[in-house]
Amino acid sequence: MTTTRGDGGARASIGRRMLLLLAAAAAAAMPARAIPGAPADGALVAIGGGARRGIYADVLQLYGRPAPKILIIPHAAPAADLRDAVDDNRRLFARSGAHDVEGLDLSRVDHARAQIARADIIWMSGGLQRRLAGALREAGLIEDMRRRFAAGRGIIAGTSAGASIMSDVMIETSRRESEGTRHPVLARGLGLWRDAIIDQHFSQRGRLQRLTRAVEMHPDLIGIGIDEDTGIVRFGDGTTRVIGSGTVTILRATDPAAEAVTIEQTRLRRGQTIAQP
Repeated sequence: MTTTRGDGGARASIGRRMLLLLAAAAAAAMPARAIPGAPADGALVAIGGGARRGIYADVLQLYGRPAPKILIIPHAAPAADLRDAVDDNRRLFARSGAHDVEGLDLSRVDHARAQIARADIIWMSGGLQRRLAGALREAGLIEDMRRRFAAGRGIIAGTSAGASIMSDVMIETSRRESEGTRHPVLARGLGLWRDAIIDQHFSQRGRLQRLTRAVEMHPDLIGIGIDEDTGIVRFGDGTTRVIGSGTVTILRATDPAAEAVTIEQTRLRRGQTIAQP
């Protein structure tokens, strides 16, 4: 797949040095829900939406310690639905054995900062990434989220909008051009996963075209398209692993500096990895 390069600026990118390692044999040997046994500190978990109970259990297993403090950030949802979003996620975590779950309270910013700082697992639920980014930015909490991630403790997870917001260059939505193609509308995310552009509900909503275009515009970044009930875990050392029942599609420009950009596509399933050399 060869395209003309867009206007992506130069940036230092871990992603351009990543090797795609297809660990198919290892994945086939794994039990259906096997996760690395050591606690995952400083990990990100981006989930493509439609998360079932098993994903919640995977995140708890990744954390690897009993009785985690879990903070739900529901603000991708409309204001009228915030309480329901917290309650729904509380029930799903409870079914997997975690009961210390609270929602982020933006009415008291100092308290919200303390909630972010003390949480062992932060879970950003779905809705509109524009709404979620706006709520965190208006409350002045984006730097708190970045500091929390930089501290390398616990897990920050996001599903659907909560996954897309993790990147620096964020797909906010898309618009249909005259010839029927989907053009991504890009904005700034949280900047936690800086070398990637993340898209969600990927296969279910046919988003290959818009993620490809986003990578064309920023060929120094890796495109990560995540199916529903599927996640990609980024560990503190930069290595990743796929969890869940679907696939993760990786898009990468083979030569980001070239005028004509060739996009390489790889699809990964549960247990398969991308490793930083």
